[in-house]
Amino acid sequence: MTVATRTRGLQIFSRNKSVTGDLAKQMMQPPVWDEAAVQATPEFFASGGSASVRLFSDPGGTENDCLNLIWLRLGSNYHLPRHSHTENCLYYVASGELHLGNQTIRSGEGFFVPSEAPYTYTAGPEGAEILEFRGTARPVASQTLESRAGWKRILENAREHRKRWVQELKPYAQWCRSVSAMEYLTRAGERRSIEIERELTEP
Repeated sequence: MTVATRTRGLQIFSRNKSVTGDLAKQMMQPPVWDEAAVQATPEFFASGGSASVRLFSDPGGTENDCLNLIWLRLGSNYHLPRHSHTENCLYYVASGELHLGNQTIRSGEGFFVPSEAPYTYTAGPEGAEILEFRGTARPVASQTLESRAGWKRILENAREHRKRWVQELKPYAQWCRSVSAMEYLTRAGERRSIEIERELTEP
């Protein structure tokens, strides 16, 4: 029996010049939000605090076998809301630190999040630079699972730090979220859109 193999050459990528295939376009689906997320997300996203870019998505990959690498930069004390994904995710902290409950993940360390497992983290006082690895190009859905009390703490944190985030992330401005609207799914599966007020990030 002959097994077909894919021949690929060396591929160089960077934040300014990523390498992606057609499958990268289908990878992310609109997140599933409850009413608490719908109310809190416009201010949360408008506050900034993060930058990201897909560095690599195997152009020769398949839905079930496609190596992906995403780069993220988080501002100081950035708090990611509790959520889950429909695929496994592997994270490596390149600089700074993350706090997951009572665990501190420092530079040179990482963590694995299995599919459907809820998680949240907060960046340390110097922020964090993270690499996220995924092994599939199947459409990845996320579900926000933060409580109303949790959203209140997250927004209070964002209001306290957003002016500092603007300064910290200036070198990465081109990779910061810049959309004026974002699509999401209700728990019932209805597709909707919500506006993001970008002026909140101004110092």
